[in-house]
Amino acid sequence: MMQVCLEDGGWVPEPIAMFQLSIALNPGYLRSWAGLACLLAGEPDEARRVAEKLKTFAPDLSDEALTRQYGRHDGSRLRQGLVLAFALPSHSER
Repeated sequence: MMQVCLEDGGWVPEPIAMFQLSIALNPGYLRSWAGLACLLAGEPDEARRVAEKLKTFAPDLSDEALTRQYGRHDGSRLRQGLVLAFALPSHSER
């Protein structure tokens, strides 16, 4: 589900609702939190709130480490969304 939602090019309400349902069913599944943070990247305050929740599950990991771990690969929309959610510098700015 995540690949289809994030790689097809749009931020649409249906995937957001699906990730919210996934979190409601299994709040400890971090990939759902990562996907939701990515999809909410266009709403920075909400995306940051979800990213902060993601961090509570892995407090020893930095924002960058969480982004690497759950963001698939450098060019993925999931990685780009997490970079925005965590307010990290983009790959081109490093």
